[in-house]
Amino acid sequence: VSVIQHLESSSADVQKNAIALINALCTKADEFKRKKISESLQSKSMRNIILSNVIRGQNVGAGMAHELYVLQTLMLNLNEDRMRKGVDIHDPAAVREIEELRRIAFDVDGDPNINTVRKSQNAPKDYKKL
Repeated sequence: VSVIQHLESSSADVQKNAIALINALCTKADEFKRKKISESLQSKSMRNIILSNVIRGQNVGAGMAHELYVLQTLMLNLNEDRMRKGVDIHDPAAVREIEELRRIAFDVDGDPNINTVRKSQNAPKDYKKL
């Protein structure tokens, strides 16, 4: 029986238990299986099922909110290695993404009071903050 059928159920308890089952499987799985589970959960169809049936389908109670929080935490923890890994400063795509993130976070291009020299002087501090 597929977990999807339980997520599409009209019963909030069945949906909550389906999310709890996914959480338990992720918690007990080894890293390879955890990544496979994560890949299937991040597919557009699965995200739509969770969004339309579980989150928007009815009032999310405290139990379901907790299970969704645990699921979100498990999925985010899979990216911890990437988060802690340094950026290759010789990768032009990475540099562009960082510059875009810096521009959005600190709005250095939109502030007329910041001159070009000051922008470049603040860059190392901005990168450290990011």
